[in-house]
Amino acid sequence: MNPDTSKYAHSEEAKHIIKQNEFFHEENRKLRDEIADQKNQYDILENEVESREKQVTYMRGLLKNFIAISEQEKDLSDCKENKIKMEVKLSQLRRSNHWILFQTIWLQFISIALSVFFARFTHFMSPLNVLTTLFAINAITTKLADKKNREFLEKEIKLHEELTVFQKKNNVLVNEIVDIRKACDFLNEYVDAL
Repeated sequence: MNPDTSKYAHSEEAKHIIKQNEFFHEENRKLRDEIADQKNQYDILENEVESREKQVTYMRGLLKNFIAISEQEKDLSDCKENKIKMEVKLSQLRRSNHWILFQTIWLQFISIALSVFFARFTHFMSPLNVLTTLFAINAITTKLADKKNREFLEKEIKLHEELTVFQKKNNVLVNEIVDIRKACDFLNEYVDAL
């Protein structure tokens, strides 16, 4: 080794350069560690933001489902209200049928009473006239009773058909609400897991 070189290696400038190099090396290492920490924090924050975005998306889905449930329950309430109205009409129709039945029985009673009444006067009238009168009275009362019964049956069939439609609509709405609630439960569990 050259004595000038060794002298240079131990000089103050060399020591200063070595110290500066070590300082910058240490500073560089600290900055790299700091950059790595910042990158880790950035990744954590990015994952949290992604998780929050998923939560917001699923919460929007939940909100839509809750609105749909509210609308379906309103429709279901309207459907039940209409069904109750139809059942009241059917009940009123049945009560009126009891009245019609009473009138029919009353007409038949009158028919029998008139038959007995005219039968007592057979010695004043010819039997053919009495028989014709009795037949006419019976035909009229039977025709009135049949007409009333037919009207009642037509109304009752119509109301039963309307009730069946309301019941089917009611069942569809209930099933839709159940499906939406199941979806809400799933979304709630998923959001909670996030």
